[in-house]
Amino acid sequence: MRAGPVLLLALAAQLAGCTLYHAIRPDVAQQVDMWLQEDEYGEALQTIAALRPSHPDYTPLQARVPEIEGQAKAFEDATIHEGRALIKENRWQEALAHYDRGLEKLAGSERLSKARADCLARRDRYVQRLRTQGLLYRGEWLVREAPLQEKISKANPGDAQARRDLELVTREVDETARGLLLCGERALARGVPNLAVNCLALAQRLKPSATMESALEQAKQRQGERNQALRRQAQRKLDQEQALKVQDLLSAYDTAFSEGDLLQAREVLAALQATQPRNDTVEVLEAEFRAAVAERVDQGMEESRRLYSQGKIQQALDNWSALSRLDPDNGELLANIARAEKVLAKLRELNEKQPDPLLPGQGSGP
Repeated sequence: MRAGPVLLLALAAQLAGCTLYHAIRPDVAQQVDMWLQEDEYGEALQTIAALRPSHPDYTPLQARVPEIEGQAKAFEDATIHEGRALIKENRWQEALAHYDRGLEKLAGSERLSKARADCLARRDRYVQRLRTQGLLYRGEWLVREAPLQEKISKANPGDAQARRDLELVTREVDETARGLLLCGERALARGVPNLAVNCLALAQRLKPSATMESALEQAKQRQGERNQALRRQAQRKLDQEQALKVQDLLSAYDTAFSEGDLLQAREVLAALQATQPRNDTVEVLEAEFRAAVAERVDQGMEESRRLYSQGKIQQALDNWSALSRLDPDNGELLANIARAEKVLAKLRELNEKQPDPLLPGQGSGP
């Protein structure tokens, strides 16, 4: 039996009267503390709002409002977080009950009311997905079952049970085909052409008709348009990501080049060339890099030749080896490295042939 307007007004007056009663009590501060301990933030805030300025606790309780509102928000956050965790596990009734308890503690909370409404909507979508999956399962089963029952009935026309089974499966085919057609139409209306194609293709297999064929062709057309849109969207995202990557590489190249780290600059430039093989900016950087390498190699070659002429073969070899990492195809560098390595190998050989010096106390003969 529904409550009439008079009863509802009476209930509202009763609730308002309770709040007013608590607001005029001399121990209202203690009552607010008790409600806060029980997470009854709505009661606490309503009571403070109903306090008259003449009440002795009016000023201290008004000062506590921001703190209580902060506690209420934290309570909302925790309730919504726990509710979402329950939803994630498909524990729908527990989630709804959890939100209801939260609204009992904090009546009128827009965030909790919205979270509860969202929970209901998500539950409905979840149930609808399950029902659609069941419809598809039933259709797949009927695609095999209907021809089987028809064969049984033809094999023994006088079998009454076979006739009844065939009539039953025929009615189920009709019902399921209609359900699949409706599923396809709704999926198209929601912009889910892949589901529409699945439903309508199965309906066409169950009960072919011109209506089914037309609906299926429309769904396939929408599916193709949707897939093309998704591919274009994916390409735009890829282009954006590549643009960001190029900007990062350009920044890394500028840093390495300005600091004189040509080896690092070479690695970054190679990555840029792989990402943007026909980019004008990359071609300019490549020319800049080749010029810097040529200058570095010329200076290093001159210094290495000076060291070599002074007999500092190992130092010259180290310099030439470092330069060859910058310019690995430089024939002159490779020739100098080979020559220095031969000289060092010869020197080691000569040192190994030198006799060991006599130990202390040893003579040259008896």
